[in-house]
Amino acid sequence: MDGARPMTPQVEITLRRATEADAKVAAELSEQLGYPITAEAMRRRIVTILANPEHDVIIAQRRAQVCGWVHVHVQQLLEAEPRGEILGLVVSRDLRRAGLGRLLMEEAERWVRDRGLDLMVLRSNVQRPESHAFYPAIGYEHFKTQAAYRKRLR
Repeated sequence: MDGARPMTPQVEITLRRATEADAKVAAELSEQLGYPITAEAMRRRIVTILANPEHDVIIAQRRAQVCGWVHVHVQQLLEAEPRGEILGLVVSRDLRRAGLGRLLMEEAERWVRDRGLDLMVLRSNVQRPESHAFYPAIGYEHFKTQAAYRKRLR
């Protein structure tokens, strides 16, 4: 995974596995999508997630600046075959529409294929219409509409 990938003639991106040191900027990027989190909480999450071999967080950086991340995992279900699932994808505001999201998704797809799986799923908030154009453009089909529920247990 480590290596430079060309995006556009003037932008070169390196993809690599996340580390604790990425926590601050990963938190800042998360906040751009409306999910505020402290750098320390993000650091703890990164450590926990990367300790699980069925998860990965892939970082995109331009020069030395982190500019995007994708969280992918193997989803095990009773009613269906195992599959990959994108749990989060964010690209820095100033680099959106430059091909970075596509690169991150391609790397996540490779990670899932390397685990012997042939299906990737994801969910996209209805409040993100730009995502609803992006995913079909990279080959994803809209196959289900759901209502999401939650209950605080504390």
